[in-house]
Amino acid sequence: MDLKLIKSTLLSVSLVLASFTYTSAATSNITQWDDGFDTSGNFSRLNRPSNSFDTNQSFGSNLTTVTNNSITPLLSNSTITAMNEAALKYSRIVASGGWPRITAELRRGMKAPQVIKLRQRLYVEGDLAQVSGEAQSFDYNVDQAVRRFQARHGLVVNGFVAADTLDALNVSAAKRLRQIKLNISRIKTAKSRLHKRSIVVNIPAMKVETVEDGHIVSRHNAVVGKIDRQTPLVTSTLSQVNFNPYWHVPVSIVRKDLVPKIISDPGYIKKTGMRIYSTWGGREIDPKDIDFTSKRALQYAYRQDPSRANSLGQMKLNFPSPHAVFMHDTPGKSLFTRNFRAYSSGCIRIQNIRQVVDWVLNSDKAWSQGETSKYLNNGERKDVRVRSRVSVRMVYVTSWVTPAGTVHFRKDLYKKDGIGSLATK
Repeated sequence: MDLKLIKSTLLSVSLVLASFTYTSAATSNITQWDDGFDTSGNFSRLNRPSNSFDTNQSFGSNLTTVTNNSITPLLSNSTITAMNEAALKYSRIVASGGWPRITAELRRGMKAPQVIKLRQRLYVEGDLAQVSGEAQSFDYNVDQAVRRFQARHGLVVNGFVAADTLDALNVSAAKRLRQIKLNISRIKTAKSRLHKRSIVVNIPAMKVETVEDGHIVSRHNAVVGKIDRQTPLVTSTLSQVNFNPYWHVPVSIVRKDLVPKIISDPGYIKKTGMRIYSTWGGREIDPKDIDFTSKRALQYAYRQDPSRANSLGQMKLNFPSPHAVFMHDTPGKSLFTRNFRAYSSGCIRIQNIRQVVDWVLNSDKAWSQGETSKYLNNGERKDVRVRSRVSVRMVYVTSWVTPAGTVHFRKDLYKKDGIGSLATK
């Protein structure tokens, strides 16, 4: 018998023994704000659920549907049910010995013994559905499976097995099982006492979703707190929308960022519309009278005037919080196109926040989208009280499962999981 045929047959048998099947669920009608582009269109209902894995269908440019096109909220009973089912399946994987480690960097076109292990590794979790092809060949099917794996893990989708992808592949099945169980508990806690409408920020995923009546209204990329300036966990209720807000610069940012920036660029104050006061509510001080290298410079109150260049952008969402954090617009929108978006000092920047604001205020009969446009165009200050109850949840969920059975993992950004080296580099 041909040696290649023997190897391919043995691979097929081993992969079938390690098979890991997933169920399907329909997806429909979510407005998406995804990496690199904006769209106001809806996703139409497909004949075949895009979250299911079809062995006869390439992911191609629709790979984002693996992660994004589910109408089920993160904080829901459906998510918990799917996670419990996944936990049972991962328990079986652990009991059968887990999956092999990948010890070499690989990419499409290569032929190597490590590709056999890569095929086995991808098949166990359901990313590789086809067994055809030469066992040692990193072919199109393996490339597509790697891309699916990367999408499920929030990694850059490029098909290369290297760096973060290699690290994620080599997290053991036992650790992944513990991660799933840990996040079941987190979701159960966070979903309690939610109002009919809610805004949910998942910090490790760097995503925001708006939810109404148990369904996703929209999803948005978000910029979250840096590893050394973490976004806190928050349970609150939205209270106010601020149009063209002032930015009262927090003391930590004054010390770490603002004053050093002014020292290196004396024209920064004028360029950014920054004002300096002796204290909050005190007299304004001329920057020419300040020695910014002195300790006193760190004790003044700094406030940025409203403008399109304001660090908060033109819209801010307020809610009671002991951490003094909020959600806001930003003039620096290019960060939303990046895969890694932990760049803030703790607050949440939301891509296309205008859509969130319109949704928040759409139950206020005294307000209209025309009013929103007016204040965005004329730049005038306006504070609007939120009359309907909208829950705010900032959660730390590093694993979740869609009703389609797609299991997602994210890196342990702030090292809260305690299951090994999963923190983003």
